[in-house]
Amino acid sequence: MDPACSTKRRRVGDPGAQRADRPGTKFPEVMIFVRESKMGSSRRAMISALAREKGFGVADSFSTSVTHVVAERNQPKDVWIWLKKVSAKCGLEVLPEVLDISWLTDCMESGCRLPVEDRHRLKDESEEEVCTKSPSIPIYACQRKTPVNHLNHHFTCALEALAEGAEFSESDGRALAFRRAASVLKSLPFRVAKIEQLRGVPCLGKHSIRIIQELLDLGACKEVEQIRSNEMNKVMKVFMSVWGVGLKTATRWYRDGLRSLSEVRASPSVKLTRMQQAGFEYYRDLARPVSHVEADTITAAIRALLPNSFITITGGFRRGKDAGHDVDLLLTHPDEGGEVGLLSKLLEHLNEQGSVMFQDYRDNTYKETNAAGFNESKSTMDRFERCFTILRLPLSPRVTSHKDDKVTGRQEVNEAVTSHYTTNLRKKIPEPGERAVRVDFVVCPYSQYAFALLGWTGSQQFERDLRRYASHEKAMILSSHHLFDKQQNTFLHANTEEGIFTHLGLPYLEPSYRNA
Repeated sequence: MDPACSTKRRRVGDPGAQRADRPGTKFPEVMIFVRESKMGSSRRAMISALAREKGFGVADSFSTSVTHVVAERNQPKDVWIWLKKVSAKCGLEVLPEVLDISWLTDCMESGCRLPVEDRHRLKDESEEEVCTKSPSIPIYACQRKTPVNHLNHHFTCALEALAEGAEFSESDGRALAFRRAASVLKSLPFRVAKIEQLRGVPCLGKHSIRIIQELLDLGACKEVEQIRSNEMNKVMKVFMSVWGVGLKTATRWYRDGLRSLSEVRASPSVKLTRMQQAGFEYYRDLARPVSHVEADTITAAIRALLPNSFITITGGFRRGKDAGHDVDLLLTHPDEGGEVGLLSKLLEHLNEQGSVMFQDYRDNTYKETNAAGFNESKSTMDRFERCFTILRLPLSPRVTSHKDDKVTGRQEVNEAVTSHYTTNLRKKIPEPGERAVRVDFVVCPYSQYAFALLGWTGSQQFERDLRRYASHEKAMILSSHHLFDKQQNTFLHANTEEGIFTHLGLPYLEPSYRNA
């Protein structure tokens, strides 16, 4: 009979409680239990001894430290019935791998731990029946609930690292495939412990499945580690950590032979934009995450400056994240047209307080764009009035020395912004106890507020799939400005996000479930 799991008899030093980190073990992450059934005690002892000589940890009795169970000439059903029984006695929740003896003999012959292939597995037929009966996972992220804290970080981080590496190599198709794979794993209501659990799950290509399988088998993936240690990828990540530096700029710097931020600053051939200058000037502060408390404090201060307007925090904070790189605020006014001049008024307040360390204003160009042409455009960028700022925290108390708080017309606003706000970088270094924080202000008409709120809340993958669903499944075009029905050749109006979901025939997802 196979030695059963017995916590009562086990004591320190008992062979059944051997640890894989004992001296001489080459593979500390592996603890093998060789099942005696159909094998006999003599052959089991010989195989166990050979495996130990090759550096594998082998347990004399089954325990919670076992990671791999191997068997010879056993029916999979019999092994799984036994394993579930002894695991229940041990209180083991995540079951070990169940493999044919061929995996262990292959490993001993090669002298290293080999990946587990499908031919090695003794599959649990009862689990396969359950998997085939489980509800299917929707293909679009906008149809799946994806919380902030999901259960498969180990796999999604690896896939997102591969996506990032593909983007650095300008392979957008591969990058998107990896991001879709990571997105669907984030939505799973269970922790992936076996590859069989992913049968029927969409968006998982052969490459992604192979990565997940290697992570399950070895706890790490050679390809992922190579991507993370690649010099170009590491340098590109550093370059892109500077505000205002995107993929094209980082790639150009790298191809020019630059390898550090200090080399970029010292290079006479590098011409920095105003935003990039600010990114370098306040690099340390901007590299620090913004907390939810800081974001709420900023939002409350802006609401106090514009008491008759609607100020909504968007982005990751609205989706429930505890920290972020910046604060995105959506501004509107309940009266259509009342939003005109809001941003000018706000910037005037903040500049008088001395809170503005940098600002880059962009005017609203949507009104000047042909609506039909914009709908047919592949661009997903909106055309709202906005200002990218760096503010000094904490924000100063409100200064009330304005001569006239009346909101001015659009042309006067543009002239004021051009003459006063689009200046060179102001050298305002934070004092002790202060810090620089990125805050983006976006202004929209109230009639477009629901669409803008939906678009600016994210996540990026959620928004991408939402637009794709609208186009492929409903023959509609969705943007942060509107929803256009191509079949009816008309705009569909909505005052709330729920209304937009209704137009699309989708169940409404709260922002906290849009973290695809």
